Parts: sequence; C-alpha cells; structure tokens
Amino acid sequence: MRRVKKPNFCVKEIVCDCAESLRDSEKKQCIIAASDVIDMKSQEYDVLAENQSLSQITEHDIVACNVTKNEMVYLYDKKFVARKEVRSKYYDKIMVLTNGICPICNLGHVRNLDHYLPKTLFPTYAVTPYNLLPICRDCNFDKKDYSFQTDDEATLHPYYDEIDNTIWLQAELQIVNDGIVVSYSVNEKSADEFFIHRCINHMKTYKLNEKYSIEAAREISDNILMWKKELDQWGEDEFLSFINEIIYSLESVHKNSWKVALYRALANNVEILNDI
Repeated sequence: MRRVKKPNFCVKEIVCDCAESLRDSEKKQCIIAASDVIDMKSQEYDVLAENQSLSQITEHDIVACNVTKNEMVYLYDKKFVARKEVRSKYYDKIMVLTNGICPICNLGHVRNLDHYLPKTLFPTYAVTPYNLLPICRDCNFDKKDYSFQTDDEATLHPYYDEIDNTIWLQAELQIVNDGIVVSYSVNEKSADEFFIHRCINHMKTYKLNEKYSIEAAREISDNILMWKKELDQWGEDEFLSFINEIIYSLESVHKNSWKVALYRALANNVEILNDI
C-alpha cells in the first residue's frame, strides 16, 4: 500500500449536488435536510480515521431525517457516479489521485472507487470523499464488504496510514521443482502489535501474498540468468553490493513494496542462486 493525498471536498456540498436532480421533491428536501448531519458525521469520521479509531462508528440503516440506507446507496450509484455534472466534479477527481495505480496493491490500474466503510453497512458515508478509495478491480473484488469490529482488525487506509515508517513486509525464497518460489508475510517484530495486526489483515483481505508472489515469479524469471552470470563473474561480495544498490533505490520510493522485499530476501540468501 502507499499513502495518498486525502480528497478535500465539502461533504454538505456533495450531498446537495447529488440531491439537486432528484425528481421526488419530498425525498430531495429530506436528503438536503440531512446534509448537515452527514457533513458533521463525516468530520467525525475524519478525526476518528486520523486516530485509527473508525471501529467506533457502528453499522446503521437510517442516516438522518429518516434518510434510509437505500436512498444513500441510490444517491451514490445514480447521482454521484452516474450523473455527468456531479461525476466530473467529484468522482473523476478522486479517481486520478493515485495517477492510475491502485494504492492498495500498487500493481493494478484504478478502475473504480471503493468504500472503505461499505456503503451498505455505513450509508452515512456513501458520498464522503475520504471514505472513497480509487482502487483496482481485483482489490475491490477481494475486499467485498469487509468490515471490522475492532481497530486492529481494520485494513490500512491509504488516506490516513503512514506505512513506510518501518520495514514490515518481508519475503522468503525457497527452491521448489528447481525454481525459486517467493512467499510474502508481515515481520511481526518490526513494529507495535496494533500496527502489525492491521498489516496482517490488510495482506489477508486483499490477498496480497498471492498477488506479490506472482509478480516476484515474473521478476525472477526475467532476471535469473543475468543474476547467475553476474554472481559467477563478480563474486558474491560484488554481486551483493549490486543488489544492495537496487534495494537502496527501491526503498527511496517505497520501503514496503513487493519488489524491494524480494531483493532484500535475495540479499539475505544469495547462495540460493547456486542451487538452481
């Protein structure tokens, strides 16, 4: 995962813009009347997220002023997403915050917005911009309507969590059928227990071990002949220096990418190249 700049739109304005084109005048006025409460609750969301305490928000069906879950879901689907004027003002601008790369896996291309707190369980935040994450289809599918009861069960939040303060993603190399297989996990000794639990839940929810292992297999396939040749020509010390330069370069961008974890594992187990 990588940190993304949080969208900074007025929630009350979003709700009113979405409601403006509703044909049912009674429903329209009801939603507009609820916009102040939705805005206030969204500000509370912002504070709770900053403090990693979103579990304090409970699941609900009624938003405010008798606005229901179904009405908020409709507002998101038919107005926020589907109405051209509203979509271009908000949806499209949130979609480009990551320059097209999914901030969850850092692999796939962004295809849609996902609700960090699912809109069917937490409809108050159906159009709250900092509850909307631009992610790829695979991560969106894998997450489904995942929710959590305690904060250490939460996945990492791209708008609020700083994930590169410590190196927590690790890889392990093993020889299987004359080839190198890479598995990924969280180093449980790298940070405090609360953060580690969230990293583990994040990896599990989005199936990142499987995704990263596939990418690592491609990286190895593309480079293994070169690695073996350089190791043979340069010797282990010079080859290790070369690998460490790659690690230094990768870590300057992201300390916990699948690629830098792979090269850290290779640096710790250069001898594996002699066994295949």
